[in-house]
Parts: sequence; C-alpha cells; structure tokens
Amino acid sequence: MDQEKENKKPNLSQEELRRAEIDRKVRGLAPEPVQSFDRPTKQQKSLEKEELTSQRIPENNPLLINSKKLILVMILAGFISIPFLRVPSLDQLKIPKSQILENVKVGINEHGGGGAAELRSIDFNINFEKDSTSEANIFVWDFADEDGDEIEILINGTSIVQDLQIKNEAKLFKIPVPSVVEVKGIKDGVGGISYAIQIQGKSTYFNLVEPGKINKYTLVKP
Repeated sequence: MDQEKENKKPNLSQEELRRAEIDRKVRGLAPEPVQSFDRPTKQQKSLEKEELTSQRIPENNPLLINSKKLILVMILAGFISIPFLRVPSLDQLKIPKSQILENVKVGINEHGGGGAAELRSIDFNINFEKDSTSEANIFVWDFADEDGDEIEILINGTSIVQDLQIKNEAKLFKIPVPSVVEVKGIKDGVGGISYAIQIQGKSTYFNLVEPGKINKYTLVKP
C-alpha cells in the first residue's frame, strides 16, 4: 500500500521539494535517493578495460603456444609439399645432355623452344623386363612451339602413320614389345624437327630429326 502511495505522489515544484527536504532533515530522516545518469568516469572505464584484459588468454598459455606452433608447421608443410605436387616443366629442369627426363607429364611443352636448339639426333635402346607387357603405349608430341613439323612413324620397317603434323597435344600409338620404332623426318617447320616421345609411361626422350633422316628406338625384351 505504501508503495502505491509512493508511486501516486503528485509532481512537486522545486520549492516544494526543497521544503520537503528541509522537513525530512528536521525530522532526522535520510534524504530521498536521487538517480544519477552521469557518464562512466575514467576510473570506471579503466576498471572495465582491466576486467576485459584479464579475460584474455595469456601469451604464455600452453594452449596458445601449441596452437601457434601447429599453424606454423602446417604453413611450412604446405610450402615444402608444393615442389612435389607440381609437374616438372622444361623451363625449370632443362633438357640434359642425355636428352632423357623422368616423370614428365605427357604433352608438356617449352614455349620458345629454348631446349630444342641444343638437341642432337640420337638413337635409343629401351629395355623391358622379361615378364613385362607385350604391348606398349607411346606418346609423341611437339614440346616446343607448334611450327608445322611433320614426321612418319614406322614399326619394324612398316609405316603406321605418314605425314603426321606433330602438335603440343600428344598422339597415342600402341606398339609391340620387342620392336624397333623409327621416327622419320618429313617436313621441317622452323629450326629443325624437334619432338618428345614417351614409351609406356616411363622415360621421356627429347629428340631432333632432319627431313629424310631417321631416329631409332629399339625396344629390347629378353
């Protein structure tokens, strides 16, 4: 009931409020509480900031340190694994004097043909295991700029394709093992007939042949 009376107090003027306050003091009563809507002081803000800071994870916390180490290891592992995931390119590896490269992606090319300028015409012997396949896949392509080079492919002296214009996109042929594969030069586009040949997904051979001349690949099997 007293609360209801308190809530139903009429609005008083400043003078009436002052008199009521004096009356309360005379009677020894405590003054009515006054609500304050002042902004937080600098001290209060500082205390709030310290409270928030205290809730953060300390820099020397083992969990935080281990998390940072794990992230660092993952980043380093990513950088280390990149070279192993990338397919070798001729710009990086260069063509060695043997003119043989391992683990080369079929159809890989070297635009500009810098490696082709150093090639020489070579005949290769390619050994197969006794219990290996009796038929092999060979891929042939122009690893330099496409310039209209043409070749002929013969197996054991028999032509299987004539006037083949080699391009960066590899052509697939199936050949018996053992056998002799011959690549004959037909037409030189620009700077010599340079090409790559990969046999049964093994080594890749980079070669050069002149028009009318032949490169031999002898597939040997015991």
